[in-house]
Amino acid sequence: MDVVYVFRHSQFDDLEIQYSLRSVAKYLPWIRKVWIFGDHPNFLSEQTDKIEHVSWESVAWVGRFQTPVKNHFLQYFLLSLWPELDEEFLIFHDDHILLDYLTEEVAKRNRIVEEMSEVQSRGTGEWREQLWRSFDWWLQLGYPTFNFETHTPRHMTKRQIFDAYAQLRDYVSEDRHGGMVGPSGILNHAVKHEGIAVTRRDDEKLTLGFVFNPARYEDIVNGARGKKYLFFNEGAFSPDMRRFLTERFPLPCIYESRDQPSDSRESTERSSSYRRYDVLYLTAKSKWGDELKYSLRSFEKFFPQLGRVWIFGHLPDNIDPAKVLHINEPEWVKPPVFVESAALQILNNKLDRLSEDFILAQDDNYLLRPVTFEDFGPLNVQNLDEVQIRGSKPWQLMLWRTFDLLKFMGHSVYNYESHTPHRFNRSKLRMVSERFTRTEMAATHRYHGLCIRMAYWNILKEADRAPLRSASEHRVGFTQPGDSETVEQISAALQDRIFMFHDDNGLSDALKSVLETRFPNKSHFER
Repeated sequence: MDVVYVFRHSQFDDLEIQYSLRSVAKYLPWIRKVWIFGDHPNFLSEQTDKIEHVSWESVAWVGRFQTPVKNHFLQYFLLSLWPELDEEFLIFHDDHILLDYLTEEVAKRNRIVEEMSEVQSRGTGEWREQLWRSFDWWLQLGYPTFNFETHTPRHMTKRQIFDAYAQLRDYVSEDRHGGMVGPSGILNHAVKHEGIAVTRRDDEKLTLGFVFNPARYEDIVNGARGKKYLFFNEGAFSPDMRRFLTERFPLPCIYESRDQPSDSRESTERSSSYRRYDVLYLTAKSKWGDELKYSLRSFEKFFPQLGRVWIFGHLPDNIDPAKVLHINEPEWVKPPVFVESAALQILNNKLDRLSEDFILAQDDNYLLRPVTFEDFGPLNVQNLDEVQIRGSKPWQLMLWRTFDLLKFMGHSVYNYESHTPHRFNRSKLRMVSERFTRTEMAATHRYHGLCIRMAYWNILKEADRAPLRSASEHRVGFTQPGDSETVEQISAALQDRIFMFHDDNGLSDALKSVLETRFPNKSHFER
């Protein structure tokens, strides 16, 4: 599904669409591409695989229409003819802002303001006259009379617009407020001929709007809680509204030009927001088999900077090998690599196309809310200098083997093995790996090596440069049967957390149900 903007330059230097695009980048990570029909914002990215501009002149020749095209019905018809546009799309205007992540189901709802036959007063003004003129025509033609002018993004298909224009073109004008109202005309046609369902916008309680009067900061902040949509008109685009949007979306997104100064911390932060980061999974065959499926759904839902996905090891049957980059372990190493840090060193050296900064994940890692690349670690489990008893399990022996090496080398000894996805830099990882992984290639057991995350972050002295982030504040794990007995118990544990993980002991039927409920929509990585 694509996102489409019908756009004309604003008196505020196009700030409205800039913030709208940032909200799309943050809360609609699953869309394919953005299209802008009409005027060309001067900040637009040149990455045409992500966003592309189409002038009205490029489509108006079809009917020798005057440009710029001003009538909404005609605009929608012309944009639907663009051959590279996806069959279904969400139509935005520049003052449509998203405030929270949208599932596909919520995004595709057909919202109405009212059933116009129930309205007592028609009102005055050009737009109201056009709306009620349309109402009279719908009654004559036997159409429903819903008002779809909700100031929220509209879900439409090429077929819906094509069929509506074919039936109603005699009622379409080139004048902005002439002829039939476009969105309501198209969607009332779809109600009659396709039986699409409608939802009253105000019953959802998901939309906040400001019109005519300058919006006050406190009203925006308080009103935005729990909402998914924000709209405003030029009269309401106050300094307080701009303050709110600046705080909510402070950095440029992938749809904006990369032409920024390169010698400041701010420019570094901005440039990172344009980038895509690959995710590398080290996988083995599991008892359930659906962990990777739901992990990928969570990444696609909550990580808008997601790049390519690499799978090293077992590829479940429900993952489409054409949509991921799969590497069979015996392809490079015989006998197979048993130690994670050794496998990671080989992959880092072999995968030329792996992004310079990437994320290492396991199939039982899940994201619970929107994140950026910087959120992926490190998370400190504990300072091992403060632990009295080492333990004797194989994994504990590996942890303390890493501790002894780091102490000998003079590094800090924080335990960063948080069982959450971790970000890595390839050059830094190569430097760290050369210090200790040469002997791990010959290991014959997965716990004969070192803890790569703990070694990486402590050797890089990450803890010395930034405040420690406590793992307990950001993650939740289920490793015992008693941790995940009921859906209610699990849901309560997930509150205010970013990451979730589990092992076979904690993978209960209730936890499976929670994953199915939280991530019901297939990712594009699945068959």
